[in-house]
Amino acid sequence: MKKKWLLLVMVVLLLAVSAVPALAGYDWCYDDPVVVLPNGHRVNVEVAVPKEDASQPVFMYIKAPFGSKLEKDESGNIPLYIFFNPSDMHYRITAVADPSGMYPVRLKVSEDEKVLAEKTGRPGTPVHVRVKVH
Repeated sequence: MKKKWLLLVMVVLLLAVSAVPALAGYDWCYDDPVVVLPNGHRVNVEVAVPKEDASQPVFMYIKAPFGSKLEKDESGNIPLYIFFNPSDMHYRITAVADPSGMYPVRLKVSEDEKVLAEKTGRPGTPVHVRVKVH
């Protein structure tokens, strides 16, 4: 009986390990628009793509509380098209990064240097993050 359980656990672990995409080996390029909340807090929305795909556009959709403002630094090295939409979602920010091709996108949201969420998508799929802000 123990051998069957051990075999089952090994098979499940093997399947879990093989299902994880190998994204760690990429060299990433970044861009990071900033959302300034009505209370003055700054929320950094960092998007990254593999270096070899840095010339491909990324479409970013950001929803933030009414009264928020978007600051975009033009020094990023990704063609980033941002659709910014103030909404009635008090204390929440939703960000979606949508690649225009078959490459992965990484999205990290932080407020005042504290990371609130970080997520990497599979190649060609959008990454969606929703966070509570202060």
